Amino acid sequence: AKHYIDKIVDAPARDLSGLLSDQINYWRFKNKINLIIKTAKFLKKKGIDPKRVLPSTVIPLIEDASSVDDELLSDMFAGLLASHAGAQGDGVIHPSYSKILSQLSPLDARVIHHLYVGISQAGSAHNSKMFELEKAAKSFNTSSEEMRHVFENLFRLGICDRGPDTLDHLNR
Repeated sequence: AKHYIDKIVDAPARDLSGLLSDQINYWRFKNKINLIIKTAKFLKKKGIDPKRVLPSTVIPLIEDASSVDDELLSDMFAGLLASHAGAQGDGVIHPSYSKILSQLSPLDARVIHHLYVGISQAGSAHNSKMFELEKAAKSFNTSSEEMRHVFENLFRLGICDRGPDTLDHLNR
């Protein structure tokens, strides 16, 4: 393989790709460390002594979180890891949740956070909230088209649903 690479790539290009790879690995390493620190803070704040998490769960979660540079998404990953480490008894957290988080954009995360805060503040068991596309786009300072993509992604991931009227999602 080295002989083939030497034929098709100049030495400076190989050196540059190695430098870029080193930078990416350093950035991902920093994100992993920050994830562990945030997770420890979440658990300490709740007074929870962490338990062991299966490698098949924790390794993909840490890897998925390492490529995130958005603060809110990073907090979501740390919260998920804290949930895994703090689960009591049969409190199993599905391992696919980190894959779901890894498919969110920063705007997706902001919308989910907005929904969560709104529901939490309402103090109600009722967990539905309707958005008009234009109003949502304006409140998140984005275009209607981008907001439509956000909701299509949240529908696809099963985080939100379109409501009882399947045509209603075109305007909400």
